[in-house]
Order: sequence, then structure tokens, then C-alpha cells
Amino acid sequence: MRVRIKGVPQLRVLLKRYPQVTFVLDHFFSVSLKESPPHELARDVFSLAEYPNVYWNLTPVILGRTREDRATPQSFFKRVFEAFGASRIAWGCNFPTSAGSLSGILQDAQQALSWVDERDLAWVFHETAERLYPALKASSIDDNKESA
Repeated sequence: MRVRIKGVPQLRVLLKRYPQVTFVLDHFFSVSLKESPPHELARDVFSLAEYPNVYWNLTPVILGRTREDRATPQSFFKRVFEAFGASRIAWGCNFPTSAGSLSGILQDAQQALSWVDERDLAWVFHETAERLYPALKASSIDDNKESA
């Protein structure tokens, strides 16, 4: 779901009205991270941690923003991981909209999160997506191939 910062009040209404619905939000609102950490302009991002049905799609859009001015991937995503946990963050390539090859986009994301522990990386790069989209699980894919 593509939402901007100014849509957060309306999003809160939906989150409260439909707590059983999973919301996967793109690009962390494309929030500006130009000011020094702790990135107060992103407070609306962090304010949604109270809703367990909010998940984030970590894309090249937000990775680019974490490299603006004094921001770094670690300065922003450390707070994201603390607020939401890795199990509510799924990497998304945004391919072919994002520039570069699919493998290059993946390598960039892996490099940006190189400081994250292996367990959390497993969540970001595949387990969260498998939870959100169960058909993506390798065993489900293999089962579908066999039945075809």
C-alpha cells in the first residue's frame, strides 16, 4: 500500500477499524531523512509500531534516502528494527522500476544491511515475505511444480 506521511491519520483509522487485516506499506512513506539521527521527520513511521498488522517493504527508494546528507542505512534502520522487529520488514526489489539489475539491487540492500545479524537478515530477505505471501515458500513452489 502506497501511503505518504500526510495520509497517516487516515491510515490509523483503517488500522483501528481492521486490526485483522495486514497492511504492507511501501518505501517507509519515502520519508525525508536529511536531518541528523534520530530522524525526527520519520516519527510517523515509528509511531505505527504499536499496530502489529503493519509491515514495511524495504525498497531501493528508502535505501537511497538513508544515504542523504547525514543519514546512513544503519542510523535509520537500527531504529526501524528496534521499533518493528525484523519479522515485520520485507525486502522488495521494486524491479524494474528501480535502476539497475535485480542482482545489483539485491547486493545494494545486502550491503546496506551488512551490520544486521544473520537471523534478522533471514527475516528481511525471505521469511517475512513467506509469512505475508505463503505461496512463496520454497516447499509450496516445489509442491506446485510436482502437481503441474
